[in-house]
Amino acid sequence: MAVDQARLLALVGRGGVLPWWIRPVLARATGLAQVLTAPGAITALLDAPSVTVPYGPRSEVLGLGAFPLALDGDAHRAARASIVDALAASDAAHTRGLGAAARLARQRVDDADGRLEVVGDVIEPALCAWVERWFGLPGRGTDLLRAGRLVLHATFLNPTVPAGKVNAEGLRRAVDGIGRRRAALATAVPLAPKGSLAAALSASTGDVGRTVDHLLALTVGPLALGTWVLAEVVDELLETSWVLDSIDDDESARAAFTSALARRPPLPGVLRQVPAPMSVPTGKGTRRVPAGQVLAATACVRHLPGQPAPGASADLAFGSGVHACLGRSQVTEVAGLVLGALGSRSPRRAAGAAGRLVAGPAPSGVAHWPFPGRLEVALLR
Repeated sequence: MAVDQARLLALVGRGGVLPWWIRPVLARATGLAQVLTAPGAITALLDAPSVTVPYGPRSEVLGLGAFPLALDGDAHRAARASIVDALAASDAAHTRGLGAAARLARQRVDDADGRLEVVGDVIEPALCAWVERWFGLPGRGTDLLRAGRLVLHATFLNPTVPAGKVNAEGLRRAVDGIGRRRAALATAVPLAPKGSLAAALSASTGDVGRTVDHLLALTVGPLALGTWVLAEVVDELLETSWVLDSIDDDESARAAFTSALARRPPLPGVLRQVPAPMSVPTGKGTRRVPAGQVLAATACVRHLPGQPAPGASADLAFGSGVHACLGRSQVTEVAGLVLGALGSRSPRRAAGAAGRLVAGPAPSGVAHWPFPGRLEVALLR
């Protein structure tokens, strides 16, 4: 049975911060020093000048500026509003991208013989085909995938290493790699067809550079994290092969992905670095927040603005204010297409080490690289 982590956090954090008895467990499991769950405590944390988004300064080093995930307060909300409007304006392009992803995933699975490498041969190509059509940047899928990973490992996965221990060569390579791809995107964005996400963002921002920043920030989710999560879900579903065998349409495929995703621990949201212990208000006075990585949990709205909303969800999200993940629903749709294609051939775990999800080689500058490298399956039909 899946653990409702949002309700659990809401229950144990009723006073605004997690109680002392759960914090050591949390720190051991995630590296977090604390999770805040009350608006007053969260406001106090975000208002403290010394409390920062750890990867904000790193994004400046990478030449990305303060892209939306590294912003707080009004700037964060303004950037998100601009992106949400562009998502709505590019809905038709998104639908065409889904069609391209579905065709490619099905073709890759149908054309395979008795064995198939899932990550490189199906997941990544399908995600790239989808994003190319949706963004309006044909032929840029592989570049976008690599850029998204560079941004991710340089800002998210290695942001809190003390300055003296940072692998300077690894960071330089990331900066150079992102710089080259930024230049290519800056040339391609003005040519993006009307109705695409790149064209909609260009119209909204009025600036090619800011448009590229937003596109790179959005790429991290569907291409970098999307590849990671989808590969892990496929890996898990291979242990319950009857679930894959029961997939017979897009809806059942999306349901299988959503169900498997709920059983996995959530990826970290927007972390805050607290440099020294500080006091925050709670419903019963004040509590001390220890120094270290802290998550601010806020009410999560399931529906984006402009969509019918039956009411705000009681779930908790991590980030700057009330929000919904900008990419989760889109990635879920593509995940359903990939799982549907795989289900048509009844994949089973291949014998030997190749049949287990393995991590790719660690890029220079990142101590641990959990992203999947290979996952080979045997196809029965």
